[in-house]
Amino acid sequence: MSRLSRRTSTIPTEDGRLASDPAGVTVAPLTGLQKRLVRWAGSPGTLETSEATVIRHDVAVGETVLISEDASVLPAPGVDEAGTRLVVDQSAAQLAFRVSGAKARALIAKGTAVDLHDSAFAVGATVGTRFGAFRVLLVRSASDVFDLHIDRSFGDALMDLLLDYGAEFGVREG
Repeated sequence: MSRLSRRTSTIPTEDGRLASDPAGVTVAPLTGLQKRLVRWAGSPGTLETSEATVIRHDVAVGETVLISEDASVLPAPGVDEAGTRLVVDQSAAQLAFRVSGAKARALIAKGTAVDLHDSAFAVGATVGTRFGAFRVLLVRSASDVFDLHIDRSFGDALMDLLLDYGAEFGVREG
């Protein structure tokens, strides 16, 4: 049994067995994501990301993070021929966790000051923010699905925090 599995909150059923709350929330690590940091020298260039499978987050002027499960839709790491664009593969540097379920928004609201209402943070929206004490990239993947991207070294601590915050919602590790 993993350290995280022991912390998973459960509720007893009528026959005394333990079962996860089906109306609660699930927290699961996301694996296989490819991430690229794109930086431009001088004025930002254009970056075509028409693929529906690419998440684009503008970090700063001239700096964009691209995330996808399919590396073929992302620019290859390296410097372009003109020397104006640098692409760095950050896939191994960060972890991501998916929070999903009927209570996902309530769990995320406990850790951030971001307005999570549908009109303010729609599906597909991204924001760099604090979640608890951690700096994360928050992505709304569906109406009741949120992804948190964090530096790898803080992954275990973020998972602990998500499980703590989600205890009242019957959180389970998925």
